[in-house]
Amino acid sequence: MEEAVASGRGRWSTAIGLTLVVLLLSVFDALALVLLPLAILLVGWPSNRHWKWVAAGVLLWAVGLVVAGGGLVILSRGWALMLGATYLALTLVRPQWDVTSRALGAVAVALTVGSLGLLASGQAAELDTAIRTHFETISALTIGDLQTRMPDSTWVADLRSATERISSLQAEMFPALLSLQSLAALALVSWWIRWLGRSKSEAFALHRLRDFRFNDQLIWVLIAAVLLYLAPLTEPADRIAVNAIVFMAALYAFRGLAIFVFLAAGSRSIPTMVLGVVALVFLYPVAFTAALMMGLGDTWLDVRRRVASANPT
Repeated sequence: MEEAVASGRGRWSTAIGLTLVVLLLSVFDALALVLLPLAILLVGWPSNRHWKWVAAGVLLWAVGLVVAGGGLVILSRGWALMLGATYLALTLVRPQWDVTSRALGAVAVALTVGSLGLLASGQAAELDTAIRTHFETISALTIGDLQTRMPDSTWVADLRSATERISSLQAEMFPALLSLQSLAALALVSWWIRWLGRSKSEAFALHRLRDFRFNDQLIWVLIAAVLLYLAPLTEPADRIAVNAIVFMAALYAFRGLAIFVFLAAGSRSIPTMVLGVVALVFLYPVAFTAALMMGLGDTWLDVRRRVASANPT
């Protein structure tokens, strides 16, 4: 995910990839989720502070607050502000941590504080209803025009049924999807901080995709989530467990993808790379499962270190 060049700026391919992830997950408003944390870092990061960074941060802050829209606009802004402030605080306290570690920490803190706030205020049920309504509205708008034009079409009716199931699943998986979108947004913000020249600190440097990894101890989060899901508990506990499993499975699958990229780059075999892309596009269930298993196994095997040790050149 991080590719540094001699100038200290990241490659545009990194920014494009992260932007696509933030947009495709489409849980909270992408503009607010990027602009508001970026504004906080432009103003709050202490090194080389200059009036132009303060002015740029204030401008982005205003744009993020005014332009950001969507059915969950207030929630998007509030979450983005809390996420950006937490990420800045962690960067100030732990600048030696890499972007992934601090982004994971910021998401965990923001999610915990937000959940406790909702429970204390008694608004958790209202939020869940608002989220479900938001995704149902998007689903209805997506299919409404097609069904108006082709009311008797069987495939439109099937598509409507599919989008309704997807919207229900999105509402159920909302915490996991939001966490993944927030991780990508914070990585993208870090890329912009480096590209704009706001900071030369390695705290904002992104690694290459093939080097992506995270703390191996997070395997216990996945194990705990699986045990919680298997325990005969109430529905809220099951939902927490399922969201934790989805989130961690996505992280480990991405780690597995990074290992495959590392191995393909090391082999420098064009057919291997082509077959990998074909499998990713047309055999994505198999590819996802293989990447997930590879990512999980890397917790104990550390495949890239072993390969690098065996082939020091």
